[in-house]
Amino acid sequence: MTKKPYDQFELKVSLTECHEQGDEFSLRAYLINQSVLINGENIAPENSIDLRQLAKSCQLSGEFYVVTCGCGEPGCAGIWDGIQVSHFPDRICWEVPELISVGNLNEEEYARHRINRTFRQYAFNPASYLAAVQAGLREAKHMLFGDFQPVECSPYGLDPDDLLDLDPVVFTQRGASLECGIVGRKISIDQTPGHITINGIYYALSELPVPASIKQLDDWSAWEPKPCGEGFAYNYAAAPAWEVRRRMKLLGDYLAGITLRKSEIVITLRNDWENKRRHQVIFEGRAR
Repeated sequence: MTKKPYDQFELKVSLTECHEQGDEFSLRAYLINQSVLINGENIAPENSIDLRQLAKSCQLSGEFYVVTCGCGEPGCAGIWDGIQVSHFPDRICWEVPELISVGNLNEEEYARHRINRTFRQYAFNPASYLAAVQAGLREAKHMLFGDFQPVECSPYGLDPDDLLDLDPVVFTQRGASLECGIVGRKISIDQTPGHITINGIYYALSELPVPASIKQLDDWSAWEPKPCGEGFAYNYAAAPAWEVRRRMKLLGDYLAGITLRKSEIVITLRNDWENKRRHQVIFEGRAR
């Protein structure tokens, strides 16, 4: 059976002028907007595109909230289902809800929609998909240094430094199988082994190419929730600080061993609220 031709993917970036709401005399600013076009059609003209989710989808399968609200929270725009991305040797497939945002539906319409919802299926050439995302990111980064200033990023929560960090090539191969390495330039682990950022993209420890013994570093089930103020502390916050530090240093050392370029790995330990400082430990990836 002949496979259908690849769909065409494009990340389109534009710069629009904006003012503070209701104040036409406020400082003029410019906003970087992005949209995803498939076969020339904008899949979500009324919504924002999350560049971090899109960059992450270049190498991993899963559900990605590529389409989001301008505030950065998909649910705010009535987006309850992400795009299902599946990686195969010869293609990257998307399954997109026919109705991406359901915010305008009443309760009865929404219930009917959940029963009868349909999806659009797309298949992209992996190299072309990655190249399109890289080209869009390059253009957006150039806008940060263009003639029109000041420049802000979208959606809310993505600042210029975040955009400059973004690079979709994190692993040596798509799928992040156990035998592959990390080629990310900037790796940070923030307060717990479960908060990992590589090239500006957030990863759970379970998504990285590490063995089960390393993934267990983010298992805190041995500690019961403990009272904290008017509530309770859970997971890593319920564990002793020395145990959290031990696990994070173990993870940092392991990641340094599978990083294939000389990268900085920054581990930020718990905040020291009394002294108003954060403790950091820095490893270097062992370029091989």
